[in-house]
Parts: sequence; structure tokens; C-alpha cells
Amino acid sequence: GSYEPPDREVTAVEPSAVMRALRPAGAARCVAATAEQLPFPDNSFDAAMAFSTVHHWRDPLAGLRELRRVARRVVVFTHDATDAAWRHRFWLSRDYLPEVAGLVTGRPPVDALARALGARIEPVLIP
Repeated sequence: GSYEPPDREVTAVEPSAVMRALRPAGAARCVAATAEQLPFPDNSFDAAMAFSTVHHWRDPLAGLRELRRVARRVVVFTHDATDAAWRHRFWLSRDYLPEVAGLVTGRPPVDALARALGARIEPVLIP
């Protein structure tokens, strides 16, 4: 999907030629790459974001390390395989992406990912 904010300069990454071709006119620049091998120098971006994508990655730790490598300030990603109940409470997964619930099962818990990266978790509560 195209989840880029329109009021920011964004570079999207998409490995699929089919998905790149389906991007709407006027969407952010999009490069052919995978999260595990980003074609950018270190510290290329103020921030890096991964939304509803980790389940597609062959190696989540490698992908998150790459996000951290290219981001100067912050990496934001959504991922939680420890509590299935959140999928029914979070409006996006509940109303638009119910199929995502089964895709994240079996992935490493977010605290394990954070430890492996030396990252800090900042929970965002969803009412």
C-alpha cells in the first residue's frame, strides 16, 4: 500500500514491480529494493518507517538493522506478535487489514527485536 504522508518528502521502497506500477499518480518517489538491502548511504533520512510490512520480510532483524542504518534520528515500525487481542482493537487492522492478524503469528516478539537492535520501545496505546 501507499501510506506515505503527502506533506513530507518521502522515499518509498517496494520490491514488487507490479506494486510499484499500481502506485497512484503523484505518490512519493519509489525505489526497487527490499528492507534487508536498502540502496541508501548511512544516515540518509531523518526517519525510517515500516508499516504493516515486517511480515513480508525474509529476515526481520536484517530489515530493522537496515532501517536503523539509514535513519539519522528515529525508526518507527508497527509490530506485535505477543498479544492477538490488539488486532481486534486497532481500527486499521480490524476494519481494513484483518488478514494481517495471521501473518504476524510466529514472528519474534517486539521486545526481542528491540534487544537485538539495541533499540528502545515506546508503546503507543490504542483506545
